[in-house]
Amino acid sequence: VTLPEVHNDTFIQGLIRRTIIGVGFSVRSDELRITDDRLDGEGFLIRERGTEPFLTIGFENAYFGESRWGYSAVFGYTQFEMDEQKIDNDIVDLGTSAEGELFFIAPSVFYMFGAKHYEGWYFKPGFALGIGYLKTEGDVLLTDLGGNPRHDFNIRSDPLSVSIGAYLETGYKDWFFRFQVAGPIVEEDDREIQGTTLGLSFGYYFHPFRNIRF
Repeated sequence: VTLPEVHNDTFIQGLIRRTIIGVGFSVRSDELRITDDRLDGEGFLIRERGTEPFLTIGFENAYFGESRWGYSAVFGYTQFEMDEQKIDNDIVDLGTSAEGELFFIAPSVFYMFGAKHYEGWYFKPGFALGIGYLKTEGDVLLTDLGGNPRHDFNIRSDPLSVSIGAYLETGYKDWFFRFQVAGPIVEEDDREIQGTTLGLSFGYYFHPFRNIRF
């Protein structure tokens, strides 16, 4: 695997030049699945959101040789608050809630159809596997068990959590539209916390350091 040569840069200089910033608007929903292995029960906390602005930092497309298989990475941070539970297809208020934050870095592999370097129309499906730090606390009712027992949790992923995701992105030059699903998985003692973010995004990529001189 080789990085494309840009101005005979060092590896770090090449990464700086390839940094991109995406800005725009997204519609997303967040979900936490809390599984109690001791009781063999689970509950789902959820927050459905309207349109909100977003900012992401990542790297321009790089490729494996001359193929259309490529790789990149995205850095991210998100905060969340949830005060409803999901039971089957219903969303209800049971007096439970959660709040927290997540830092992550997610390298991804994708296949590119169309323009390879923001030069025209393109379409790319991709898969991401990354690491992050999840902090969350709250309570949930294990609604799949009789009596709906309450489960309190206070999670600090130690040291890091695994984050997985998949996405479909299409765009024209630096304008893009993306559908993605991603989230962390944390196992601690007798419980598992799995977060899922489902989002639709529309935005524009900036290349602020592409022509920088070192």
